[in-house]
Amino acid sequence: MKKILTIALALPLFAFVHTAEAQILSPIFGQTDKAVLTLNDGTVIEGYNRLTLDFGAVVGISETTNGSFKTYYSKDIKSLDLYPRKGDAIHYETTLATRFNSAFAGGRVSIHSIPLILQVVFEGENVTGYVLDMDTNDEENTYKRTYYYYYKVKGAEFAEIYWEKDSNMLLQSGPGMKEQLKKEFGAWPEVVNWIDSKEYKPKAFTKNPLIVLEILDTVLDKAASAGE
Repeated sequence: MKKILTIALALPLFAFVHTAEAQILSPIFGQTDKAVLTLNDGTVIEGYNRLTLDFGAVVGISETTNGSFKTYYSKDIKSLDLYPRKGDAIHYETTLATRFNSAFAGGRVSIHSIPLILQVVFEGENVTGYVLDMDTNDEENTYKRTYYYYYKVKGAEFAEIYWEKDSNMLLQSGPGMKEQLKKEFGAWPEVVNWIDSKEYKPKAFTKNPLIVLEILDTVLDKAASAGE
């Protein structure tokens, strides 16, 4: 069953994830969210999230909203669930992930040295979609929020980044966007055919980059049914 989830604004600064454990950890100011943290060994820790999810690599949990907290690193974390005072629960999972779009690096795959804590925003039968959002500055030093979208095919060892979206761009479209998607999903001709068809709408994709994962999930489902 496919499920698309609400995207939360939670994860900053992506570029330095590989040095996360050496960074200074800053407590969140203001409200904190109730949290359930599950470690790889099965341990479940309930409390309150006290840190921004720095570099997608570390979580800080305290027993009370203003008590001392303990830090946990992504290499030891299986999942994290946050329960904001307003809005839906937010689910995160750790996974190995690429540092950049490998389709545009001559097929070269570069994976972060530690797993990332990524928000799950799409759950299909054959593919999972994630997002990492962070604060960045453009060339004019203007603040913006950047969203990195990933997909992970069932059985794959890592999540692949496939799209980048900036909060200060109302529409990212045109031939460049279309060609990028075709190159990224070139291993699945049916997905490429969809991108070339009239069903593909640039504005719709810009608003919701997860729609291509719905198509990919359907293609993979058909292939599994056919025994391919």
